[in-house]
Amino acid sequence: WRERWRDLSLLVFRFALLVDVTDYRILSSSGDVDVLGEALEGHGLFDYVHADNRASTIEAFNTALVSAKGSFTQKLTFTSKRDDSHRIHAHCAIMLDERDKSVLFLGADVSPGEPWHDSLRAEGKGSPKSEVQPAPAAEVARSSAGGGGGGG
Repeated sequence: WRERWRDLSLLVFRFALLVDVTDYRILSSSGDVDVLGEALEGHGLFDYVHADNRASTIEAFNTALVSAKGSFTQKLTFTSKRDDSHRIHAHCAIMLDERDKSVLFLGADVSPGEPWHDSLRAEGKGSPKSEVQPAPAAEVARSSAGGGGGGG
């Protein structure tokens, strides 16, 4: 199921992270190397979230944790190691794992018009997902809640 969930998330998002909210450590990641220039798994989230967005990131995570639907959307800015610390603006969906409330899923799609967005497409790394806006987190949470599948 983990591979299926990863593949499904990458249909909508440019990269996806599972984050432990107790210490903001990235437990797993996918799509991150193309976007941010290196694998984020095992690193701290705030090594890659731009300093200007750290407080709003914590607030977004807390909102997802207490939300009745267990999800929240937020625009965040990441720092890319790919282009000498270039800022990457992304629309993010943050969702709670009902079975493990210390873990949040973060799916990110690069904002349209972002110069980096166009450079990826020029390198042949663009895909139809770069043309699609992420589904509102509420819709994703609603559809996954009735999905009937277990993790593992």
